[in-house]
Amino acid sequence: MPSRWEKGHPYAWRTRLRGRLPWFLIELGVARKGYDCQAVGARHHWYNIDDQWSGCYHCEVIREQNEERTTYFGLYSRNQRARVIELLASLGVRSKFLAVQASEERLRAWTAWDESSATTHEGFELWICSLDLDKLGTKLVELYPERKFGAE
Repeated sequence: MPSRWEKGHPYAWRTRLRGRLPWFLIELGVARKGYDCQAVGARHHWYNIDDQWSGCYHCEVIREQNEERTTYFGLYSRNQRARVIELLASLGVRSKFLAVQASEERLRAWTAWDESSATTHEGFELWICSLDLDKLGTKLVELYPERKFGAE
């Protein structure tokens, strides 16, 4: 699962600092949130505000929650991504892949390291529509049994 303390995130240091400062300093603007993570090339990391709205931990962006919530299903290589797309399409599962640059360690942890690739640090994060999880069942685990998918 992606960490909201992602290394290199331009606003993460402010989030960590806000967690340690007294509220009156935060209200005065010390370590205030950034404007928009995506505007500086970073990802949002969401928390539930009130079951209708989600806010980003790092910036001021707020979005309405809806039935299109997604669940993170790991990191894949380009070749693995092609197989997963085929599987998900056959099941009618809504999903999206986000291209990311990842460390060798993270890619290996997800069995997505591909030494034969011209772009060895390229990975694809899979997000599946939460409403379609029943359609998916255990098919993805069966396709990649070597992955842990959160199991100990």
